[in-house]
Amino acid sequence: MVHINHDVYNSVIYYNLFGGILKHTYCEVYIKIILPAIRILIAKELLEKYGYTQLQVSRLLGVSQPFLNYYISGRRRPKHIVVLEKNPLIRDIVKKEVNCLIERRCTNIVPCDVCTELRKKGIESILNLIGINPKDIIYPECVFPG
Repeated sequence: MVHINHDVYNSVIYYNLFGGILKHTYCEVYIKIILPAIRILIAKELLEKYGYTQLQVSRLLGVSQPFLNYYISGRRRPKHIVVLEKNPLIRDIVKKEVNCLIERRCTNIVPCDVCTELRKKGIESILNLIGINPKDIIYPECVFPG
């Protein structure tokens, strides 16, 4: 049996029946660590390689321009971005999303699609790269199947 508590940051934390082991859901790790890094890598590619403006990129990614500037200027970096940008799976996803945007086959990135692709192609290697044991993650059934 699993008990669910919500902490002050509104993230879901799971405790086993004996109250011992703290685990996070894959969704929590994806939203807090992986997706922000992917968005910044997409933004960098659009800005540097394709000459998009920060305003154009911020609209495509659904973030404010000042927020994007904060990350692009280096004043703030998503946790683990250096490690993630070297991962072939992350690079492939960034390239695929950038191509979709520049070819106008899509109007923005869909976080659920990216998540589904990561889960299908093997998220375990990425979790290991960012120092998370895949066995310590709870993988809920996805409510947005791709």
